[in-house]
Amino acid sequence: MQLVLASSSPRRQELLALLGLSFEVCPSEFHEHPTVGLSPIEQVRRFALEKARSVACMRPQALVLGSDTVIDLDGQLLGKPVDLADARAMLARLAGRSHQVHTAVALCDRARHIESVEVATAEVWMKANIEQADRRRLYDRGGITAEACGASASVSRLSSSRERRGPVSTSTICELESVRLLIAKA
Repeated sequence: MQLVLASSSPRRQELLALLGLSFEVCPSEFHEHPTVGLSPIEQVRRFALEKARSVACMRPQALVLGSDTVIDLDGQLLGKPVDLADARAMLARLAGRSHQVHTAVALCDRARHIESVEVATAEVWMKANIEQADRRRLYDRGGITAEACGASASVSRLSSSRERRGPVSTSTICELESVRLLIAKA
């Protein structure tokens, strides 16, 4: 059975390659719009599952993997910033405190009627003085806020301004383990 990644993210492709998996890339057309009343964990589960479902509809014989990552600050979902000013405002809200990064990985196989989601959470502590962080890391080559204007990408790229609890790559390890578990179950 063919594994299909419902994302064009180079980072997600790199993670699957680290697991030694053979896969195709078929980006999802699902657009993330938070649903009122859902917690950040419920939102990230829904986002990952809908991404996988949207590609599984086009590829019903494939095993489709969708994923998403969100930032949870005191139970509030921090969405993707609309511009650099918004990204800086988000980073200022995170400065000097901890927040949670939730990553959901969903697996859909229409032919075998499989839908499964795993969520991993990492606690991240942002240093108080983010002004000294290398601001160039907020941008990709096109001058746009990093990785589709994602606040979590901006935070993760400002590695000099954050401290982690646990291993350096806690969120990456959690995501890899979630992928491994889901594929093993399928």
